[in-house]
Parts: sequence; structure tokens; C-alpha cells
Amino acid sequence: MIASLFGESAITNELLIDSFLAYLSKDERELVKLSLNKGLDKEHEEEWLELLDRFGCKTIPNAEQVGDIVLEIAHKELVQTPRYIIDSWSTPLLVLQQEFQSPDLLQQLFERGKPTTKKVIALLDANAETNAQRETMSYLKQYVRGLESEKLTKFLRFCTGSNMMCVEKITISFNTLEGAVRRPVAHTCGAVLDLPTTYPSFPLFREEWNSVLSSEYWDIDFL
Repeated sequence: MIASLFGESAITNELLIDSFLAYLSKDERELVKLSLNKGLDKEHEEEWLELLDRFGCKTIPNAEQVGDIVLEIAHKELVQTPRYIIDSWSTPLLVLQQEFQSPDLLQQLFERGKPTTKKVIALLDANAETNAQRETMSYLKQYVRGLESEKLTKFLRFCTGSNMMCVEKITISFNTLEGAVRRPVAHTCGAVLDLPTTYPSFPLFREEWNSVLSSEYWDIDFL
């Protein structure tokens, strides 16, 4: 969006690297970070070369060249390849220039939208009337507090349909599903999370939620 609104020159090297790292998978991201910090060992060399080859880089950079190579790859993937889309959005997005008069203001908006455990917990809104409901809410907050960045983003996307903070609250409703049918159900259009109150312990709650977030198939109601 920054390129569409303010042109390619507005994209700093730092922003390009950060965006590229977010674009990569977790393992790829760690590999690139190791390379940038000159911490790549023999164990990861083959993976690093495979990654470079996948992005069409045929040179084997030394430690001093890694930063420039990563910048070139990032520019190709995030600016050159989607050039048609960037140019197509330039005109429709011009109206936003009145609101975001500099790349910094737009970047601040993105930063405010990034989820943190504190922000996500603040979204959780429940009318817990019974001991079981209150205990379940305690489990949910404890679970969210322990989430790393990637899983926290998945949790937010499961509940709201978005990776970013785009709702004022996530309304919690409760059910008494048990056994094989017990599962949380998200209603993403209204940001409602239907949560069972039949978990006998937090470790089981955490295990079942981990299974939900790692699954390729989520129980989500879009209506």
C-alpha cells in the first residue's frame, strides 16, 4: 500500500526487510535472520542455499553480501512481482493521501493494528454467570497470554477472520458440548466465539486449542 500511495522511493530498506520476513514462513524467517546476523552454521547451509535457489538467486553470497542479496530478493518478491497490482491501486488509493500524508502515518496505523496478547485479551467480552463459565474464561485468558506471535495471529484470525485488530470486541458465548463434539466455533461476521465450558483442566483446554489452531480446517460460521 505504501508503494501505491507514495511511490517505491518511500519504501525504506528496513521496512522492506521487515515486510519480507513477515512474508516468509516461520522456518524461512529464522533462516534469513541467522544469515543476516552472520549466525549461519554448516547445519543450515544447505537449507540456505535451497532458499536462495527458490527465489532465483544463483550466487552464493559471503557474509558481507547477505544483506544486499536479501534486499534484492525482497524487492523482487514484494515490489517487482506485484508491480501491476501496485500500479492498479495507485489511482483508487489517492483519496487516502488526504488522511495519510506520509508513509510514517500509514505505518503507525499498521503498528496499531498488530495484535499483542494484551490487546487481544482486552477484546474478550463475556457475561460469565456460572463458575464453569468463569473458569473457562480464565482458561482462555491464560491460553492467550502464553501464545507466541504466530499463534496469537492465528487465534485472532480464527475469531475475527483477520490477522489485524479490526474489531472492538470478541463476544464470548458459551455451550456445554462434550466429548468428540466439543470444540470452539467462531462466527467471524460478528466476531463471536462460542466456547465450551466442559474442559476439566487447563492442560486439556490448551491441548484442544493448539489442535484447533494447527488444523487446516477451522469450524467457522460466516453467517
